[in-house]
Amino acid sequence: LYAYLFRECIANLNSDMVDFLKSSACFDELDAHMLDDVLNKKNTKLMLESLVNRNIFTIKTSNGLYRYHTLFKNSLLERMDNVQRSLLRQKAARYYFDQKQYSRAGRYAMNSKDYELLEKIILVCYRDYLKGCKFNELRIWFQSLDNTAIQLSSEILVAIGAFNSVIGNFVKANEYIDTALPQISKDNMELYFEAMIHKARVLRNFVSFEESNMLLDKLIAELNNQDVELSYAVVIEKLYNLCWNSRINEAYALARNMIELCAKSGKIKVMNWFERYLCTIHFFAGRMKDCIYYYEKSLEIPEDELKYLGMHSTGIYVAKAYQMMGERSRSLSILSAELKRLRNTGNYEEMWAGYLLAAEIYYQNSFIDKMNGFDASFGTCIKYFTLADEYAPLYRKTYFQMQWAKLQRLTYGLFFSDTHNKNQVQEIFENLDNAGAYLKNVVLARLMGYFSAISDFQSAVKCAQMCIAAGENSGMLLHSSLAYGILAKAAIDTNDYENSISLTRHYLKLCSDNGLYEYFKLRKTYDPVLEFAYDNGIEPEITKQMMEFAGYKPKKTYVETLGAFTVYRDKKRQNIIKFRTKKERELLAFLLDAGGQGATKEQIYNAIWWESESKNIKNLIAVNLRHLKNDLKCAGLEEAVSYRENRYFICRDDIVCDSDLFERIYEEFKLHNTKEQATKIISLYKGEYLSDFEALWAVVKSIKYREIYEEAVKYLEKGATFP
Repeated sequence: LYAYLFRECIANLNSDMVDFLKSSACFDELDAHMLDDVLNKKNTKLMLESLVNRNIFTIKTSNGLYRYHTLFKNSLLERMDNVQRSLLRQKAARYYFDQKQYSRAGRYAMNSKDYELLEKIILVCYRDYLKGCKFNELRIWFQSLDNTAIQLSSEILVAIGAFNSVIGNFVKANEYIDTALPQISKDNMELYFEAMIHKARVLRNFVSFEESNMLLDKLIAELNNQDVELSYAVVIEKLYNLCWNSRINEAYALARNMIELCAKSGKIKVMNWFERYLCTIHFFAGRMKDCIYYYEKSLEIPEDELKYLGMHSTGIYVAKAYQMMGERSRSLSILSAELKRLRNTGNYEEMWAGYLLAAEIYYQNSFIDKMNGFDASFGTCIKYFTLADEYAPLYRKTYFQMQWAKLQRLTYGLFFSDTHNKNQVQEIFENLDNAGAYLKNVVLARLMGYFSAISDFQSAVKCAQMCIAAGENSGMLLHSSLAYGILAKAAIDTNDYENSISLTRHYLKLCSDNGLYEYFKLRKTYDPVLEFAYDNGIEPEITKQMMEFAGYKPKKTYVETLGAFTVYRDKKRQNIIKFRTKKERELLAFLLDAGGQGATKEQIYNAIWWESESKNIKNLIAVNLRHLKNDLKCAGLEEAVSYRENRYFICRDDIVCDSDLFERIYEEFKLHNTKEQATKIISLYKGEYLSDFEALWAVVKSIKYREIYEEAVKYLEKGATFP
């Protein structure tokens, strides 16, 4: 049927049109200018328009080209000689090569198996394609060459090696670069530098950063300062090595030197390229504000340049910087976009780092949420750590990546298990000296968090001290700054006033200067630090800023319920709030005991005034409630007593109650059973719950708190007897 229809369609066409149809059918797209050249005609556009207008299985596409219906085209091709088809496609390839339309030229060169021309096409455009991240087309071209038996030139070998290096396939990159190097002429310095740059990339993933840097230092010494783009290609690899090898001060000095050289020579474009990478350097140094500044400045760089510069990612680092600045949603948005870009371009080297940072970001979000009592999962974090583990050995053979994968698996595995694994902790410490400074800081910071979570504060302090030493020696402030927060809290908890002052001031200054805000959301750990700073007037502007960020408000009143019921105007417990009557005091104690459930007037009567002979109990209760409101208001507690749904409540936003602290510490004690927690329980218990009230409504809690106290005493006695 198709054959019959085909014959009927062309039966009324002239021979010239039929010949044109047969000759042009071998092209996927019908380009009138190309067909004029290849078929030696001048009127192909008119012929194509005629076919379209007569509706003879020809359509005009949106880009101004034409194409035949598939069945019609196949019928035409059956009547075409294979040799003629190949010859016409070869002519089309050469036409497009001359027109600098390399994508079409490459396609027709492969179709016609003109591999000599395909090599020319590759050599003309592969550097621009690499800069523009057009990896898929290059991959197809190189695979086409791989499937042939022709001997590849040194230029093509370097091109294939460069391509595999850029996407992170260092196994193949090494193979092609090593084959090419002996063939490269000493006079061809451009090709020599290109090959050696990618050899340096191979070395850092196959051997070590040190071996890679030795080669890069040799290249830097041979650079001609006039070619600043070549200088960038060499120096950026050195900067990458220095950052990941924890030599941050050297990286910053080298980048600054290159920026000054570019500025003096008027090479503003390349100067902006180097400034862009300051984003990464400042991240490793722990300066999140500076990291974000240079990232946002780099967004002004033209898009085509950013594609080239994207071989060395900054997005994965700035995502973490935004997180530390407290912009969690923006952090996740940038992270998602950058991981998508890296996946689309197939940049395996940066994918490994990207997955590491993604796991770290999602871990921190979940950890803070869990510590604040929210239902949070480490599922996304585990997913990205699994991907990072898979990418660590992919095309890589260095000890650096293997050690990183091992330590991260051991360290974060502590958080993903409900049991304390001493052997796992010991293995981490045994491997710590073999880690670079940045990895060591990451691990120690996570161990600080882990030991704090299980209330092993002595070990947390030890890790903090180690983290500070490792970080400050290498110029990396992110984790060491957070470690000062752990030391400040420890000093506050042990009433070491002098060290508390100096450590808190230093910690707040570091966080403010470098944009380290996010951990102040960890309320349980850092509220006491902010409270201490507020009470002692330490860095008042910074303290105010961090309090607003964390949502922390200083408490105005401290209430003692363990022992005699006492209400203080301040946390220092120096000024007692006096109430008009004992019943008013008992009313406050009863409403505090009721907590979030509140109490009705009937419940208040049954608890406090059940023996009263007054004929107007409701009025008596109302008068005492009014007095209580006024007395608390005079003490600075506005709207302390509220009424809703027929119940009275005490607003506890500005009140610290010792029984709340007592219960919270006991919950931790049940989980971790530490000496510190038992000691805190005993120090808080100053006597029976509300001992100066003979209140039946307080008996249940009184018995409960007494039992908790005795449990803590027995625990300490047992520890003293059996050390």
